Amino acid sequence: MTFMQIHAIVLLLLLAVFCAAAYRIGRRRILIKRERFAQRPSIPVGDIYRSFYADSGLNRQEVTRLWNLVASAMKLDPEKLRPGDRFKEDMGPIKGYPVPDELEDLEALYERRCGELGIKPQHGMVITLDDFIRFHITGKSAR
Repeated sequence: MTFMQIHAIVLLLLLAVFCAAAYRIGRRRILIKRERFAQRPSIPVGDIYRSFYADSGLNRQEVTRLWNLVASAMKLDPEKLRPGDRFKEDMGPIKGYPVPDELEDLEALYERRCGELGIKPQHGMVITLDDFIRFHITGKSAR
């Protein structure tokens, strides 16, 4: 085996170890985030709509779609979430894990939606899951 082949094998092994470690760290971070909601009873998203949004005039399919979008992006169970859940406090980053958080994806979606609606993003106005849903459907903040 030549020096270059050994060097390439060592680099591949180091890359594999790094990727495995990053995966484990990311997986652990998500498990810790999910523990925040573990004690909550599961409520089907349809029941959440009936309890919190039925009288709002918001489209059921759109509320459900956005609810599931947020849950998926945040890697959380949609049946454990509630309208008052705050993005930065309840669903936010886990301290001690220096990796990008799922909130970055939602912020990009929010900014894209603002562009579609032709309005300036007001990051301080979308604090909760309910704020996110209402904004994306109506283009207006509830705050």
